[in-house]
Amino acid sequence: MKLHTINYRLPIQLLICFIVGAISTTALAGDDEPLAVDASVRNAVGPVGMSPPKFPLKRAQFRMELPLRPNAPTTEIDSLYEPLGNGLWGVMSTLKRPNGTGAQQLITVCGMFDALAATSTNLSTNLTGIMPIGKIFVPFGMKKSFAADSLARITKFDVDPVVLCQPVAGSSFDYAVQSEVQYSVSPGPAASPKTTVVTLRGRCEASQRMPATGLLAGLRGDYIEVTCSSSNDTGRPLSRKLAYLVDSAFYLLLETKSDATSFKYTLLNVEY
Repeated sequence: MKLHTINYRLPIQLLICFIVGAISTTALAGDDEPLAVDASVRNAVGPVGMSPPKFPLKRAQFRMELPLRPNAPTTEIDSLYEPLGNGLWGVMSTLKRPNGTGAQQLITVCGMFDALAATSTNLSTNLTGIMPIGKIFVPFGMKKSFAADSLARITKFDVDPVVLCQPVAGSSFDYAVQSEVQYSVSPGPAASPKTTVVTLRGRCEASQRMPATGLLAGLRGDYIEVTCSSSNDTGRPLSRKLAYLVDSAFYLLLETKSDATSFKYTLLNVEY
């Protein structure tokens, strides 16, 4: 599988949410050049020393919902996976929702942290209001479109990659991950490219090991539910719930929560 167009994944979405709070959906780059695992990425992550997974994922499909906004449209996510060695994976996804589409390219560390990601999003929204005309108020509406692009690269990776990529039931680990993010949002004051640094510090705890069929009938082997709590530079809290697929050596995102919003991911289909 050649890395070409990729979809949307949580860590990138969270970075974008931290940076551009008005955008609640992330999608990634379309027909740009494939992302390459360069020396800076490998050096930042360090050696993992993992054997190839027994059942590497090839494809997974999700439905993303906003529990705090039950009437909000759902997002369909279709992701392709390719193990790149040393705990790194290439992920390519497409994202579809009624008001926008997107694609994303990712290089991720075991599905938990994105080492490199390029994103491009197109969204539209309907703005409504009341306009005074003389002595009466007339309702009005207009359609507003937004485009967002970002490139995130991990620069510091303070976590034991072996513990991260091979967790066991009852274990826990702390982490500090820093990424440099270049982004632009148009139209608006952020239309010109901006650069910011995002740091996440937190702790993950692994629960018991259970049959993966409890998540979806088509999954193989066992999974471990992992809950991570973290905060960014401003102290904004964030929590994530993931399923670590033991025989795939990969984390699938199940849920994210912050003080502003939450996202729930339902696994619909997998292929090996």
